[in-house]
Amino acid sequence: MEYIQEFLESIWQGMRRAPKPKRGQDIRLRLELSLEEAYLGTEKLIEYERWIDCPQCGAKGYVGDLVKEPCPACEGTGRRVSGIFSFPRPCSVCKGRGYIVKNPCPVCAGRGRVAKHSTVKVNIPPGIDEGEVLKVIGMGHQGEKGGEPGDLYLRVSLKPHSIFKKVGKDLHTEKLISFPLAVLGGTTKIKTLKGEELEIFVQPGTECGSTKTIPGMGFSPEGNLVITFRIEVPKNPSGKLKKLLTELAKELKEEGVEKPPTLLDNLKKLLS
Repeated sequence: MEYIQEFLESIWQGMRRAPKPKRGQDIRLRLELSLEEAYLGTEKLIEYERWIDCPQCGAKGYVGDLVKEPCPACEGTGRRVSGIFSFPRPCSVCKGRGYIVKNPCPVCAGRGRVAKHSTVKVNIPPGIDEGEVLKVIGMGHQGEKGGEPGDLYLRVSLKPHSIFKKVGKDLHTEKLISFPLAVLGGTTKIKTLKGEELEIFVQPGTECGSTKTIPGMGFSPEGNLVITFRIEVPKNPSGKLKKLLTELAKELKEEGVEKPPTLLDNLKKLLS
């Protein structure tokens, strides 16, 4: 039994030694980027909170000379016995120190550390993809007792785009074209992620929902730009356009098309 007690005492003495430098914890954040920012690359200012040594007390937890009194919970021993084997554990009240600080630092409330609003500029390389992680060395939480700071990890998350949808390395988009352009063929323009206008050729007889693939114009040089054509239908056609569409319906022998009102029809509406 005496040997057991000596063994427990040796463990406790090791626990009471001066704490060694401790590396700061890493910080992991989500970095939201637009599709343009990820495609072209950019510089982002990251704002976040991290723990640093209290500037008021120099991480001591008190200001000036230390004023302390024995911990009433453990009676100054720094340990409390619990469990069926009477194993000594650090006192939860004084954190194993054996005393209570009577003059804690008013800035950090005796913790020796404060949360600081920090900023860091990060260069985003062109072509960064969803889920990739950027590492900023030394910008995590500050270490304790002179320990090295942790690192900052930024996981990329791409925002939804109003025009393009990223599918792997490809970019998908839709383009509205008029009925005459779909039938006769010709050229139209679309904007790329770079903001440039790209002229594309529309094949004669292009149907709604058909696609055109342009190699090398995707999110990366290995990706493609896939364009899905949609036929634009005028919501409020003018009288002239209605007449032209009526003539077209006759030419195509389309039955059931509503004819534009004549002058007599309009006069009847006014008199009714």
